[in-house]
Amino acid sequence: KQWYQRRVAITAGYVKSKVEQEYILSSLQVNSYFAHPHNVLISMLGDECYVIRKEAIDIIVDIRNLDYGEQSLDYYLPKVNFDAVSYSKLCSMSKMGERWVYLTFMDKLEYVTEPPLTKNLELSQFLLERFSSDLPCHTQSVERLVKLTTEATKRVCGRVNQSAEGMLIMKGRSEASK
Repeated sequence: KQWYQRRVAITAGYVKSKVEQEYILSSLQVNSYFAHPHNVLISMLGDECYVIRKEAIDIIVDIRNLDYGEQSLDYYLPKVNFDAVSYSKLCSMSKMGERWVYLTFMDKLEYVTEPPLTKNLELSQFLLERFSSDLPCHTQSVERLVKLTTEATKRVCGRVNQSAEGMLIMKGRSEASK
């Protein structure tokens, strides 16, 4: 939901400066792991809406039915659709011929592969119930950055000042550890 809140802040005029708008959008694009087809498909399987879960199941079944050969573990960042009105449309997945593809950050088409988390699952169970997992969704480094951002927010006002404060703290910590 963070991407959506930031996008709303920009379009509603809360962030008036073009520089700040571009900074926020470029930051979201560079960190667009949240919009990767694997994450979007897994989120769709966990959605409350039956239609969205069914759409994810249909895509994954299509992928399973095609032989992609040896699947690459390369993880290309998707180009984020910032005009999306739903998280399921953040990544532009589409069917070209018989294969599902998505547009990467570098404007290159890549095949959509099945999320590793769903490889051995019977997908029909998600027609009746939502997908859920006990796996943690954040790493320790993400948790540390949340703390750092919170500290910077308490000290200064404005996104540019917060970012600068966060960078100064991180630089100071890296120099102190040398």
